[in-house]
Amino acid sequence: MKRLNVIVPLSRPWMLYNVRKNFERQRYQDKRLVIVQNGPGLGTCQRALFQPDVLIDISKAHQSTAKNSALEYLRNHGESYFATFDDDDYYGPGYLDEIADGFDRGFDISGKSAIYIRFADNRMVFAEQAGETRQVWNVNGPTISGVLTKDTPSFEELIWGEDNDWLGKMAKMGAKFWSSSRDNFCWMRRGEAHGHTFRITDAGLENSICSIGPVYDCGEFSELVVDGVASPTRFDRMSEQELDLSLHPAVRFWAEQDKQGETPEWLTSLQSQFPIL
Repeated sequence: MKRLNVIVPLSRPWMLYNVRKNFERQRYQDKRLVIVQNGPGLGTCQRALFQPDVLIDISKAHQSTAKNSALEYLRNHGESYFATFDDDDYYGPGYLDEIADGFDRGFDISGKSAIYIRFADNRMVFAEQAGETRQVWNVNGPTISGVLTKDTPSFEELIWGEDNDWLGKMAKMGAKFWSSSRDNFCWMRRGEAHGHTFRITDAGLENSICSIGPVYDCGEFSELVVDGVASPTRFDRMSEQELDLSLHPAVRFWAEQDKQGETPEWLTSLQSQFPIL
């Protein structure tokens, strides 16, 4: 069994309980929790209640710096596999089992490109970017897990898109990506005042995910649905007329690339492998 090192950049100490529950919920046995404290410090009571396997304190640093610090620690200690958890999302009991399955299949990156998203009003949708239980060209940022080698690149300190930038680097190096099932993960949007790392309004996010691929309304958030126990009712995606795609920076970026007639080399390579792109 592969040991999976779960990296959690913790910039919101009040989310420690959520981190603890996500980690303890996992059925996968050979796991370690690596918390990188990159925000206000944990209080004495919090430290007493829950001690991670590794605690790295880098104060108020960028999310990318936190991930890089953890990768450097793991590399220096001879570890070969890592998974990343966001401190405010939901990871179901079979999540790490699915991640490990991707590695067992020989993939370098294991994650999810078909996910549930729960909005602050408790609505839940299912969004499919590049498919599930198959080789893909991209995975969702909060689900990035990888094989760690001496050549694994660092995350860039970008205002937006450091996960996609890192995945692009990995693709250029020839890494193969695996997307597991839609189960065992939900991207939790907790309201505009929460301070999400991905700074976009709920309306803007809803517009952007509808521009990427099929989006289905699953009703209200339910852990039973996310954990694969119950099947949600699926409805047709929003109509194109209802979308305002200009809200999303990714849409503006690719529109500008199209004007210039430029396609990144790594994307051209992926398009040759996956004609659906």
